Amino acid sequence: MTINSLNYLGNPDELLLFRDDSSRMVKRILLEANAIYSFSNVTLRLLEHEKRRFTRHSIHQLIDETVELLAPYFEARETTLERDYASEDLRIWCPRAAFEAIFTNLLTNELQAFEARAKSGAPVGVRRVHVQTRRSGEVAVIRVQDNGSGIEKLAIEEIWLPGKTTTEKGTGLGLTIVKDVVEELRGHIEAEAHGELGGACFSKPDMPSTTLSNRRVAIFEDNPLNRERLSDMVTRCGATALPVNGPAPKLNGLKGFLKAQQANMVVCDHHLSQKKDYAPFLGAEAVAKCYQLGIAAILVTAFESTDAESSLRIFRRHIPALVRSPANFDRTHIEAALLQAEKEVHEQKPSRERVPHRVIMTVQRIEQRVSAKIVKVMMAQWNADQEVGFPLDLVPKIFHRAVKPGNLLIAQVNVEADRQEDLFFDKFELPNADVLKKANTIFDNP
Repeated sequence: MTINSLNYLGNPDELLLFRDDSSRMVKRILLEANAIYSFSNVTLRLLEHEKRRFTRHSIHQLIDETVELLAPYFEARETTLERDYASEDLRIWCPRAAFEAIFTNLLTNELQAFEARAKSGAPVGVRRVHVQTRRSGEVAVIRVQDNGSGIEKLAIEEIWLPGKTTTEKGTGLGLTIVKDVVEELRGHIEAEAHGELGGACFSKPDMPSTTLSNRRVAIFEDNPLNRERLSDMVTRCGATALPVNGPAPKLNGLKGFLKAQQANMVVCDHHLSQKKDYAPFLGAEAVAKCYQLGIAAILVTAFESTDAESSLRIFRRHIPALVRSPANFDRTHIEAALLQAEKEVHEQKPSRERVPHRVIMTVQRIEQRVSAKIVKVMMAQWNADQEVGFPLDLVPKIFHRAVKPGNLLIAQVNVEADRQEDLFFDKFELPNADVLKKANTIFDNP
């Protein structure tokens, strides 16, 4: 409405109209100012040091706090935000800044879509943004959708590319940032052109929640620096880390110690006495003991090749997962190993590489080493050209005399393992006519 500034003073009706129009304009300016302030405040908050540290957070709390920051932005654009949360409190291990960056970009993307539709002259109606959270197994599923016109002008796979945008002044970086940050957190994001509300729908079906929630992980590591790193990795998996500063309990006291700590998982370095007298046992012994106690445990070692045929092999049957250091010394491998160990120990579901098969082997020679006698054998089922060794002590003493070059042995071996360091030997037999007949196939059931 245009009002003649020279005439309104003398006309009470025009003065009233001017006041109403001015009031609406002022209100609009204030809303936009608050929106700009809130948006700039979000950006500045992302730079705070504490917000860039990995910590365990409530997903719902993070969403609520981000929505509160953006409330003026929603009000200025007359948009209602609906929240439909899972009944349980979902938690995630991530920097607060990372989650806020994801959620802020998703929400502003929805609001910009509404604005673009309004400018085009298309009817908008009541603007709604709907946020839903659910747990699916060990991950949190977050869905953000609106009742706008959906994703148009671009193919779904193009919206993640930098510079691709459907808004007039958009940078095309918002969704690129979202995808990069989600994947950095080991998650995955998908988009639908038209969701249940008719508009665009974004879901993060693989955002890692508390993958190892309710687990308390005892950490045996004599090197303080590595102990701290392991504690951080375990915590980032959603578990409670219980670093054992030493001295560690004796092996026969391990059960009571873990019970007192309420530990239901264990991470153990192999050589535990490199830093003074940390433990009176090798890590492999402790992991094997945990296996027998029904506790999921994994072994971390930097001496795999050196110890493969001696101190590791003798316990390898009861080491459900081994993490090689430094090559695989990271959160991802630690988490995967713990989950694998838990599945084998608690569910009796070993991975394919850990399933034993009856195997015939030929003794090549016996090597005398400082710590033990190592039997070198050849197995056609494993590799006809590669010798593999194991301690003679693995073979029942009653069979020791028969362990000579050229003789045959039968044992349960996980011949589908990818590396010879991962092989274990169990349940030795001496061949006779009946046994040879039973072992005639490569992968006979054990």
